[in-house]
Amino acid sequence: MSTSGDERKYIRVDLKRSLNSLGIPYIEFQHKDRTLRFIVDTGASMNFIRKDTLDFFKDDIKLLDQKAEYFGIDNVEHECEVYTFKFNI
Repeated sequence: MSTSGDERKYIRVDLKRSLNSLGIPYIEFQHKDRTLRFIVDTGASMNFIRKDTLDFFKDDIKLLDQKAEYFGIDNVEHECEVYTFKFNI
């Protein structure tokens, strides 16, 4: 595990198993007695989580004091909130 100098901590995840089983990279982890899988877009500068999934994590997430800007498939610039949360892989 390495740190970037702030509170965030990063881990290296081997995606070979997910690539072999589904053909796409995903992270699988346990949270609140459920097995969850997140598809990883390895070419993206950010990943998005659906609102209902965010609601599931509501007790474990922290809204950061920042916004992210991105261009949608409609080629229009959008803004979104940024959250952080911890989980065990």
